[in-house]
Order: sequence, then C-alpha cells, then structure tokens
Amino acid sequence: MREKNDSLEKQCEELYSNFFVSIGYTEKRARKEIRKVIAECKAEAKKDGWEKLPDKYGDWLLENAKLGNILAVKIVEKARLNGAKDEDIRNYWNMKEWERRLMIWYDNMFRLPAFYKLEDEGLSEVLAVKKLNKSFPYYGDPDDTTICSGEDRPLPYEIKDRVNSYMEKCGFSNFGEIEAKSRNYSSMNAFIREEMMKGVL
Repeated sequence: MREKNDSLEKQCEELYSNFFVSIGYTEKRARKEIRKVIAECKAEAKKDGWEKLPDKYGDWLLENAKLGNILAVKIVEKARLNGAKDEDIRNYWNMKEWERRLMIWYDNMFRLPAFYKLEDEGLSEVLAVKKLNKSFPYYGDPDDTTICSGEDRPLPYEIKDRVNSYMEKCGFSNFGEIEAKSRNYSSMNAFIREEMMKGVL
C-alpha cells in the first residue's frame, strides 16, 4: 500500500511542479515546494479526520445512494443536480482526500494572483471577483450564495476534471475563444452551466 501511495505522490509531484516551473522556479526547487504542499494537504486531511475515508469512497457513495444512505444520497444528489455525472462523482471521491485538497490549492494558485492584480489596478473586491469569474470557473459548494448567486454560484468540484478536459479540447492556446464565447454570460460558471445543459460539456 505504501508503494502505491509513493507512486501517487510522485505522479502529483510531476504534474503540479510544472506550476512552479512556469513562474520561474528551477525543477529542483519546484519539486521541493510541491512536496511541501502535499505534506501540508496530508496533515490538514489527517487533522480534519478525512484521511479515515475508505478507499474507493466514490464507489461507496454511488452504491449506498442507491440503497438510501442519507449521507450518500445528499452528496450524490447535490452533485448530480449541479451537472455531475456518476463517473465524475466516482472519479472525484475515489481520490485521496489530500489529492482533492491539492487540486483546490492548485485552483487557488491561479485565481489568487489574478485577483490581487485586479485589486492593484484599483478594482474593489466585489468588482475584482466579478471580473475574475468572467474568465475562470469558480468551484465550491453550489449552495453557497455568499459570493455569487443564481447561475454564477460555485460549480461542484466533482465536474472540475470534465471542465478541464473541455478547455483542453478547445485548446488552452485558444482560451481567448472560450472567453469570447462566454462574453455574453454573467460569469464563466453561467456559460459552463449552459454548455452542460446543451450536452456540449
């Protein structure tokens, strides 16, 4: 089991260290930083008790939702209601908790610098968030309307990989094209929700 976990950490180290390299870190320094982030995610997961979740938790959720387990039904139905397919739910919840936290960390690493840049340019916090959400998907609890509401509210993390695949299919080099498509929407989330409703995403 330990060998499997080591292999998973190596894969994550390989994938996410590219972020640090892209902002000027050497390969050696980048890998050191991502190992530190992985360790922090693992420590947080353990502290919060999430590391106790069983392996293949996504499979467990889907199976037990069918059996009427209240917790499983709540998680699965919320995800489905907000566009997640069963395969999205399975893939997301079958990850280790530290993997999920690492994914959220990575998401924030892209959003936060852009947010601070907009604030430095003189935008208020509200306007900076609004502008940021026109360019980037915003994930979280879809029932959380403290920052955004309606079709702009957070997308479930369960669909993040599917959204990324959609972006890749369009081509990251053509991200301007995606922004152009979403220009007439209140946010990237509203655009993504409509693309899911159409069956395009």
